[in-house]
Amino acid sequence: MKRKLFYLFTIFGFLLAIFLAGCTNFVNTPGTDFGVTNSTSDTIISFSKFIEHSDTKILLDVPFLPQVPPGTWSNTRNCGHTCAVMMRAYYFNIEPLPEHIIQADNWLNARYGLPVNDYNGDWTNCFQIRAWLESEGVPTKVGMGNLERARTILSEGKPFLAAVYSNMNPNGGAKHAMLVIGIDSTHVYVNDPGKVNGENNSYPISQFLSAWGAQGNWYVALD
Repeated sequence: MKRKLFYLFTIFGFLLAIFLAGCTNFVNTPGTDFGVTNSTSDTIISFSKFIEHSDTKILLDVPFLPQVPPGTWSNTRNCGHTCAVMMRAYYFNIEPLPEHIIQADNWLNARYGLPVNDYNGDWTNCFQIRAWLESEGVPTKVGMGNLERARTILSEGKPFLAAVYSNMNPNGGAKHAMLVIGIDSTHVYVNDPGKVNGENNSYPISQFLSAWGAQGNWYVALD
């Protein structure tokens, strides 16, 4: 009797071990997204923040920072840097600070030899701005867009840097970068780092498209 019980317990233990091993293998099945920090769902959660998202208007909650300080208003060229700093802050849900512009100036100087100019920065292109954002762990993409593309990017909860002109005026303004944060049927909404009160400024879509088109419709967006 004891021998039979011994055999029964032995067989039961063997079957239990096989079952537990199978459960463990299932939980850790290679190829799943469990624990992968760069999965699509994690990325969406990290920066999908809408003030408004309707059929008529999209507006993102992107923190604002003017491009001065550092530097001075008469010499600053930190518009692209500051747009990137705002994108980084939005992505990581942190406050953008002037020190972050200084960090971008230093990185661009070390990587591309761009002058720091007493932390007024220097002119940049979209690929240099993207490189700094990528170095900070912010996934981005560069492209040449249009109105439909702009709506699509914003509807995905992603602000984008647009190469435009100051005051959205290609006929009298200086080359400039603004961060597009929203759109409706008639206007686009931007954080303009070139103004102290540049948060959530609006321009007619036709005016934006004119200024953007004059700069080749280049953009840098979160990816």
